[in-house]
Amino acid sequence: MTWRQADGEDGPVLEIRAETSDGGEDLVGLWALGEDGKTFGPYQVVLRMIPGQQARTVPYPLGFTPPHPAKGAAAERSRWLGVQPN
Repeated sequence: MTWRQADGEDGPVLEIRAETSDGGEDLVGLWALGEDGKTFGPYQVVLRMIPGQQARTVPYPLGFTPPHPAKGAAAERSRWLGVQPN
């Protein structure tokens, strides 16, 4: 897992990425960052990332984060999109 700050559509975000079996990266979560650099609002599980478009996300309940972001993303992708993890 890697965590890094990036520029989001509505300001800075913390990106959570997981390494894939082929050595690539999968964006599994986003969290908005305030001016003080601290996260705020709900953690967003990334369902789908289409190049050139904003990530399609669903919020985790406010105040909670998945204990394992990659497994959390796989579960939400299965639930919302019917995509089974590899």
